[in-house]
Amino acid sequence: MSIVGMLKNKASAKEIREAFDALSHQERLNEMYQFDSHSQALLSDLVTGQDCSFDFFVPPSRLNEEVIHWGQNSLPLFSKFQKRMAAIEGVNGIEYSGYNEQLMKALTGPGYFQLADNLVSPGGRKQLFVDYINLPSFKLDSWPAIIPNSARLSRVIYYQTRDWMWQVSEHVSIGRASRQGRWMDNWFLLCRED
Repeated sequence: MSIVGMLKNKASAKEIREAFDALSHQERLNEMYQFDSHSQALLSDLVTGQDCSFDFFVPPSRLNEEVIHWGQNSLPLFSKFQKRMAAIEGVNGIEYSGYNEQLMKALTGPGYFQLADNLVSPGGRKQLFVDYINLPSFKLDSWPAIIPNSARLSRVIYYQTRDWMWQVSEHVSIGRASRQGRWMDNWFLLCRED
């Protein structure tokens, strides 16, 4: 049975985690790409409270290296993407940052973000989030130029948004977007490539 099927049959968060953990990277992606917006909303509700850590997104052994998280969002078009992240050492310590790699990047911009955990979500919990409001101070050399999320079509997608993250399994996480302190009906799954 697919993981979406398990979810619809009321599998527990533990059962979903074990199912994802038993798969190869490509098999995890194949399962992830079956999640529509309804399935993503169900999974988000199931794992609420299973917060992510910085080390989940960028393992400590990969300092100053790109870590790719493959993504599937709940939008009807252009639903596949990557969040490319890094823990970059700078003069003020380590900054966790990244951008979105996807087909429409030339129009939408790279959608740069920082990872942070210093705010409370619209759900009332302090947890890790993808912050599109505060741009990174620096980036990896191979990444595109940092542009404001108010530019181009970024304004429609990333401007004034934050994505709140929960861990599903060893490699898989799920996020839900908010804008100006209110939940949006936009979810996405990520799968870290090791």
